[in-house]
Amino acid sequence: METIPKSECQKIGFIRKTHGVHGELVLEYEQEFEESVAEAQRFFLEIDGLLVPFFVAEDGLRFRSAK
Repeated sequence: METIPKSECQKIGFIRKTHGVHGELVLEYEQEFEESVAEAQRFFLEIDGLLVPFFVAEDGLRFRSAK
């Protein structure tokens, strides 16, 4: 299995919290990455030092403005 080196990744934000009962996550990201986030089909989260892929559901992402 091939892995993606961390040196080829860029931190865009962090998981603020989980949401709901369907595995939804609240991602807080830097504004400069908004277009990249909107087009992403997957994200990699670092868990226990490993990059783990999380795929965007078929119905896509939901955005909300900061309060």
